[in-house]
Amino acid sequence: MKFFQGIGLRGMANIEFKKDPRDNQLKVIECNPRFTAAHELLVRSGMDIAYLIHQHMSGKSVPYTDSFRSNMRLLYPVNDYLAFRTMRRKGEMTFPQWIASLAHPQVFPFFRLLDPYPSIHHFLKHFRTQEKKTKG
Repeated sequence: MKFFQGIGLRGMANIEFKKDPRDNQLKVIECNPRFTAAHELLVRSGMDIAYLIHQHMSGKSVPYTDSFRSNMRLLYPVNDYLAFRTMRRKGEMTFPQWIASLAHPQVFPFFRLLDPYPSIHHFLKHFRTQEKKTKG
């Protein structure tokens, strides 16, 4: 909050931090003044964040809500699998541990049965990028 207040932001944004192992301090790695793919996790959990932000920004009362689904996970299947392979190679995760990590309600940021094209586009873009890296 302090960061956003300091820059005078009005509206919705999110900021992502990562702990720097060199000095154990949190460092800003990404700041987005917009909804991100993680927004879908909130929506599917039952939190209508866009509505709550609209209420707040228009000076209306923001209703208290505690009726949301917990223990849901945002899953990027390709990235998750690649991370598992890396961790398995390093001895940091076994196949059963990876499968157990998937035993939660999953939210896919791009995939919808009724609108599969964003997922197809994302997969093809990722595949082309990996293909270019492989060919050098």
